[in-house]
Amino acid sequence: MTFKPAKPSRRAFLKNAALAVASLPFAGIFAARQAGATEAKGAAKEIPLPAGETEAAATDALVNALGYVHLAKNADPKRFPQRQKKEAANQFCKNCSFYNEKVAGWGKCTMIQNGLVYSEGWCGSWQKKPEKKA
Repeated sequence: MTFKPAKPSRRAFLKNAALAVASLPFAGIFAARQAGATEAKGAAKEIPLPAGETEAAATDALVNALGYVHLAKNADPKRFPQRQKKEAANQFCKNCSFYNEKVAGWGKCTMIQNGLVYSEGWCGSWQKKPEKKA
């Protein structure tokens, strides 16, 4: 009795191809999470978090959806082309209407429920803070 390897069927090929194509969007999510974790470590070195506080997790679904980055210069230009405009050079969490400073360099964003955001950060929901009336 001789062993003959089975020929892959067209059905098996199409099934594997469909699984591969369906998994492509998830590859981007994992890459974004990895990049966000790297940025978070770099930002924490500049101004440390206060004791007992946590920063907005790069793995949080809402943080990813908003495109939040701890340093505005690290915003993805393909995903957020508005960040590349000239007027966006001064867009940071610290001058966003959703940002409320809690301690020097860190604050709470009303859009992101868990953790603090860095004052030099940025996300796709940035809105200019209204001018204070005298």
